[in-house]
Amino acid sequence: MQPCRRAPRPCVVALIPARGGSKGLPGKNLAPLGGRPLVAWSVEAALACPLVDRVVVSTDSPEIAAQAERFGAEVPFLRPAALGGDTVTTGAVVRHALDELQRDGYRPEVLAVLYPTSPFRPPGLLDRLVGLNLGGHASVVTARRMEPSPVAFLPGPGAARPVGTPPGTPLFRCYGLYEGTSLDPGQHTSLYHEVTDPVQLIDIDGQADLDLARAALEAGLVPWAAPDAGGPR
Repeated sequence: MQPCRRAPRPCVVALIPARGGSKGLPGKNLAPLGGRPLVAWSVEAALACPLVDRVVVSTDSPEIAAQAERFGAEVPFLRPAALGGDTVTTGAVVRHALDELQRDGYRPEVLAVLYPTSPFRPPGLLDRLVGLNLGGHASVVTARRMEPSPVAFLPGPGAARPVGTPPGTPLFRCYGLYEGTSLDPGQHTSLYHEVTDPVQLIDIDGQADLDLARAALEAGLVPWAAPDAGGPR
């Protein structure tokens, strides 16, 4: 069993879902960005957060697993092929990961999902958001304000606000920088953290997004990103 590093504080696990397949950009999670594979950006951000006890990558790809471990993450299991397709929900991936961890006797109190396609997390962001989950909030997500429209996404995967929303009501769409959940059934409140920096909002789905992320790095728009020669620091 893997214990918490800093008992008796509640255990926090950062889960990075990184499947091997990608239609929009083949090999996306291993695509080089700033001298390291894309998945490494989320691994490094999670490892730098002092409130995170374990950093676990869920993948069906041995190649991604090897790179994740190279940069300091744990890959204690590989996803079955049935959870590697592009129609598999994050919920199914999370349930599988929690089941595997609990099989080994590890039961975290907070689950922080970090999507590898959102690589640019500034220092302190995870500290603040994990702290909100530890402070008693059941759900904490990063989100972007959207212009009013007949149907718009709300905080929460797949949620939508129908036609008839009162004028002036803010509408938000979740982004993959952080999706934190308290696994304490006694917690009920939900919060969103609004992201306004366009660099942090870069979400890599296709080649154009990857080119944009590389251009942001080259232009010095990610000042917290130290150069990397292709290996862990």
